[in-house]
Amino acid sequence: MTGNVDDFYRDLSELVRQYELRGLALKVEGDIGSGIVKVCDQRITPLARALAGLNDVAELAHTTAEHHPYWQALSGCSDIAAPILERWNDSLSAEDVSEIDWALKNLNAALERIRDAAQDSWHEGSQPEL
Repeated sequence: MTGNVDDFYRDLSELVRQYELRGLALKVEGDIGSGIVKVCDQRITPLARALAGLNDVAELAHTTAEHHPYWQALSGCSDIAAPILERWNDSLSAEDVSEIDWALKNLNAALERIRDAAQDSWHEGSQPEL
């Protein structure tokens, strides 16, 4: 069986229209060039979307591990955002604040390594290795 993302997106759009006729309002977003198609209930909240997006960011940060020079900075950012989004409609606990503080310290250390490598490359005229 052959096909492409354009065909899938067109078929999915038709399926969504069929469900809309039955009263189920869905939202389809696609970035065909990147191979991304998202289907959401129209009632999805901005907070739910942010949490879903943060999960994607955290997965990138944690699966790249040491293979990318910025992984620790990205991981720190997602570690800071996670408890904030999870408690968006609530209060941050002392443990949440402690985790954010720990992540900020790690993020600052990662940024310092990035800054040092960038300064070395500026002086040497080469690509930084972190």
